[in-house]
Amino acid sequence: MSRTCDLTNKRRMKINRVSIERSQITKRAPTFAYPNIQRSTYNIDGVTYRFDIATKTKRTINKYQNLENFLVGVKRNKLTPLGKKLRKKLYNRSINEKKD
Repeated sequence: MSRTCDLTNKRRMKINRVSIERSQITKRAPTFAYPNIQRSTYNIDGVTYRFDIATKTKRTINKYQNLENFLVGVKRNKLTPLGKKLRKKLYNRSINEKKD
């Protein structure tokens, strides 16, 4: 399982270790904080997708109530190429429904 979110591209973040003397240590081996990645499955138009997503992304999807609303509601520049592809698919579907 990768250490990046498949939808929002959250990845490791470099952090400073703080010693007992409270001075920041950056000259030694760098320390990283990784996002909490969970494997989740979502269903879009009868097709099941499996994503490795960060728990923060999962909470945001719950806020939007489903993955489709999340993809449409979140800013486009915050999505990965996979997220942009799914978003475009949803837009095309909604346009075709309006034509009918």
